[in-house]
Amino acid sequence: MLEKSKIGRRGFLSNAAIVGATGALGAGGLLSSCSGSSRLSAKKETDSLEKQLIGVWKNVSPRFRGEMIKFISKDYFVWTWSIENNVVVHSAGGVYIFDGETYTETLKYGTATQQRYVGQQAVVKVRFEDNKFYSTGHLAGMMLLNEVWERIE
Repeated sequence: MLEKSKIGRRGFLSNAAIVGATGALGAGGLLSSCSGSSRLSAKKETDSLEKQLIGVWKNVSPRFRGEMIKFISKDYFVWTWSIENNVVVHSAGGVYIFDGETYTETLKYGTATQQRYVGQQAVVKVRFEDNKFYSTGHLAGMMLLNEVWERIE
């Protein structure tokens, strides 16, 4: 079971999330166990990286038919995939933790096509470059993920 960290917990609903999907948004930070000034330094670095992660992202790789958008906020995430006529055909969301390098999503809900993943985790290593974040890892320990997301908001 995924535990939320105790750092900067402020749940809120994003207007973008309400418009883009039917779920509350947010995100969490997770610190490694450090002490003294190194702990403070690690917290500042993690907080800074978490701020880079929070936002609205468009999938640019791999290329899918249609448009895939991910909303990440302080405690939650949700993604939507519309294929044609702006109709969302796939969507899922849940909670996540982020330690500055590893981003772990736990799916809590999804459209009918995503129900098999509810309760599963996507664990990816992330890096930021310009207005993009790159994620490489796996979903449910099996499906390989190698994605590039570009910030749109």
